[in-house]
Amino acid sequence: MSNSNNTPLFRLDTVGRIWPFIRTFRLTSYFRIAVETTCQINLPCLERVLAKAEELFPGFFMILRPGLFWAYLHPIPWKRTLAAEISWPCIPSSNHRGEVSLIQVNPWQNRIAFEFSHAITDGSGAMVFVRWFMDTYFQLRNGHGFQNEESDRRKTSEMWENAFIRYSRKDIYSSDAMSWAFRPRSFLLPKGQYRIITGIGSASTFALTAKEYDLKLGEYLVSVLFAALQKLAFFETEVQRGILRILVPVDLRRFFPSETIRNFFAFVAPEIDMRLGQRDFREIAHEVRHQMRGSLVPWRLQAHFTRHRKLESNIALRVIPGILKRLFLVPSFPLAGEKKFSASLSNLGRVDFDSQYKDEVRRVLFAPPPSPWTKTNCSVISYGDELVISFGSTAMNRDLEREFFRILVQTGASIRITGGTS
Repeated sequence: MSNSNNTPLFRLDTVGRIWPFIRTFRLTSYFRIAVETTCQINLPCLERVLAKAEELFPGFFMILRPGLFWAYLHPIPWKRTLAAEISWPCIPSSNHRGEVSLIQVNPWQNRIAFEFSHAITDGSGAMVFVRWFMDTYFQLRNGHGFQNEESDRRKTSEMWENAFIRYSRKDIYSSDAMSWAFRPRSFLLPKGQYRIITGIGSASTFALTAKEYDLKLGEYLVSVLFAALQKLAFFETEVQRGILRILVPVDLRRFFPSETIRNFFAFVAPEIDMRLGQRDFREIAHEVRHQMRGSLVPWRLQAHFTRHRKLESNIALRVIPGILKRLFLVPSFPLAGEKKFSASLSNLGRVDFDSQYKDEVRRVLFAPPPSPWTKTNCSVISYGDELVISFGSTAMNRDLEREFFRILVQTGASIRITGGTS
């Protein structure tokens, strides 16, 4: 590995370091943010923006290369060309050497789909890129040329820093002890397939519905997901005395100031113990409200990511060769991580683009990365007053999605369901 690989651009962050050792064809680590515009995509403009993006965001245009102890990032060694996607969402295609770009930009009619590997960024970091990309694309398409080029060139080291290092504390400790959680039974879809089902509604109406239960919008959606999981769990009578637990990612930039566009998130994990019997929706809402608000405090979040930072810097783990890390982590990851959760719900919140071009954006969609263990996971994003809820699933059945949207309607929300793979 050359000395240049010791710069932030070529080092994986604390979260990213795990992905090279556990990724599989089913566990790809790729999530999707797609922007639908009001007009057909202009491919020549898109190609110019993509070339500029490689110059201004070099840390995203990478592939993974194996190192002796850890994988590292390497600039994409082939000429990039735009092409319509040929695979399912979040299932990236590779070249003849099996190398995969950690960022994919795929145009189709009036949509640009961006797919990012969690090895290089999280949802909030990805949105920094997507906002810049779309604003720049609209500038070019409307004949304005590249605007604010000098300010765009500010490539501070903080944009690429591993912010976990700055905010980790040696004097803090947190246990990761969690029991396994209930997960709905289902056969997996054929390898390489990934289904996305989307619900679209009014963000303001959803917020009013949430307020009726004394919940914030995100808390309300987590509560609905718990209610859906509970319904499925009590159909499977032999496992009805287990734990329901939902992984909810939290953007740490809200609590620890940083300009990084690398991964910088933790998670909270509200849970319901089904050994205490079924709950109605208001009881679920009460538990979710108190658990999530009690967990969203800086010192708890700091304890969470400090634990992972300590694991990363563990001398014994650092000196194990990369090939042995993979042999250990591939079978242990579902036991140590994903089997502790029934599902996940990731909420990117409200996104905006340059006000000059906001009317040219019709819709924004967000899809979670595939998982062969939790199988069906949820992601949420809003643009203007439109709230988009997407389920990404590797499961053959659609029971969880169906139950979730049914309970949404029962609790007072209104939503329109679309299938497909947007």
